[in-house]
Amino acid sequence: MYIPLYIYQIINLLNALLSLSIATFIILYKKCTKLTVLFCCFAISVFFWDLFFFLAFQTTDYSLSRFLFRTCMIAGTLILPLFTEFIYTLVKKEIKPIYRWINFGIAGLIITTIYSNLYASDGGPILVFQYWPIIGIMSFIQIIHFSINIFFSHRELLRASTSNLSHLRQQTKIIFLGTSLGFLGAATNFLLWFKIPFPPILNILIPIFPISVAYAIIRHRLMDINIVIKKSFMYSITFGLLTGLYMTGLFLIGQLLRDVTGRDYLFFTILAIILAALLFQPLKNKINQIIDKLFFKSSYEYHVALKNISKKVATTSNLGELNELVSKEIKNVLKVKDAKIQRFE
Repeated sequence: MYIPLYIYQIINLLNALLSLSIATFIILYKKCTKLTVLFCCFAISVFFWDLFFFLAFQTTDYSLSRFLFRTCMIAGTLILPLFTEFIYTLVKKEIKPIYRWINFGIAGLIITTIYSNLYASDGGPILVFQYWPIIGIMSFIQIIHFSINIFFSHRELLRASTSNLSHLRQQTKIIFLGTSLGFLGAATNFLLWFKIPFPPILNILIPIFPISVAYAIIRHRLMDINIVIKKSFMYSITFGLLTGLYMTGLFLIGQLLRDVTGRDYLFFTILAIILAALLFQPLKNKINQIIDKLFFKSSYEYHVALKNISKKVATTSNLGELNELVSKEIKNVLKVKDAKIQRFE
């Protein structure tokens, strides 16, 4: 199965941007607690893993690709221990200090060997990738470490999903689904380490994790983020994603034009930037409207009702028509069978 390299690049770049956006938002808008610090450390580790993975395949230089790939695995080694700590804190479970020392100690030991053959020997090119390591002793231990952390963290998520606390139950169900799919996608990368020529196509599942966390924040107040912050969070994530898509699109089109013609198209880039600037405000208004309608339906309905009434007031002086319109809007918004306006003479 042939999958172009740019598909993997898009996935990793988008996931990096999503993870960084969520971490930045929580750092800026939420008080510093153990839960938020652990989550931000985890999200930033995911960001660096995706970023260096993306950069590793931006170059045709084998040595540079090797360095960047192995560097991304430093962040990759820390992702699972941090995730386990985050989950245990979320469900209010204690990890015995000895287990914590063992978990992070193994991660630290793996990191010290990452640039050596003890971790993995050099391989590639394979499929569309310039460089890909071949499994070694320490990278095999890393896979076991990866699996153990997934098992214990998801076991606690499953237990919490039957909790008597409804908000915790909903949060953990969403995170369980998102992380299960995300880690499944990441696990397909290990097949190439064993020289199994199966493309890591399930990388497309990795962005489901940050999206699931964003949804848990919006719908179920994950980490106690309240409704006032929810809107700015949703707008930030949406525009961050669109910016990432825009920049990725520019990059890919530029790459395509260079490959086909052997020339750089500065004019095209300038034109695209001007077009994006002209379309920004109309697009922003439309996206805000869609977000309000999908995620903040009640406030959106009140806003639309007031807008409809204001328009009618400006165009009519007939009290009967105004009475009928206001009654209709009240019924629609409050979901009642009937509504009447009492007029006092």
